[in-house]
Amino acid sequence: MKHLLKYEFRKTRTVKTAVLISTCIFEILFLLGLLSNAAVLLGTGITGLSFCATLGMLILGLVSISVLYRELNSCQSYMLFLTPNSSYKIIGAKILENGITLAVGGICFVALAGIDLFLWGVQASDFPTVIQLLSDMMGNIHLNPADIARVLLVLFSGWLSIITIAFFAVAIQAALLNGRRFGGLFSFLIFLAVVIGVGIVMANLPLGQGFLGSVLLSMTFPVSTGVLYSLLYLGITALFYALTGWIMDKKLSV
Repeated sequence: MKHLLKYEFRKTRTVKTAVLISTCIFEILFLLGLLSNAAVLLGTGITGLSFCATLGMLILGLVSISVLYRELNSCQSYMLFLTPNSSYKIIGAKILENGITLAVGGICFVALAGIDLFLWGVQASDFPTVIQLLSDMMGNIHLNPADIARVLLVLFSGWLSIITIAFFAVAIQAALLNGRRFGGLFSFLIFLAVVIGVGIVMANLPLGQGFLGSVLLSMTFPVSTGVLYSLLYLGITALFYALTGWIMDKKLSV
């Protein structure tokens, strides 16, 4: 597993480097705007950092899905299954790489945001006003550690389940239409159908929210509800991990 995980990190190294460089550039713009009181630089830095934190993680996930699609729909699939690793280990390494990337990236961006907020508050000599301004921009949401931890937990587990469902859709496509035209579109349609189906099931549970609702309302949930949603998402991740591993083992590795 250690070697597989190292290999998975290597596959997305270029994209990770691009996200890191972009983050550094926008952080420099933010600091320059802070030092020079230039609203344009400050706004550009904040906007850019926000995009790096959100779109960066999204792009990394899409790259992982694209890599699996290419591996299962080309001659690379033979090389993939010739290694002395089970299908469960192969797909497990991909899910674990996404989880580690998301966790480390989330921690780094939250820490960076905290440092920037502190510097902004020091520069403005009114830290509470800065926090209140950000809360107003986010819809009068009061920022506190419990809210932040709850949102990050739901986002982490929810995104991991989405990635795993996408891997499942790619495996289904490869088993049915390996290498055929419009395979990517077929994978996407399977992914949408599964996500919608899972969302409908979730919406009819006592918790009462699907994928999108649980993320959008995660800031207002009690801590216990946020934990329950996270456990539910991790359960979905485990289910589709097992299904994907089974499909790869029975239908693609023979």
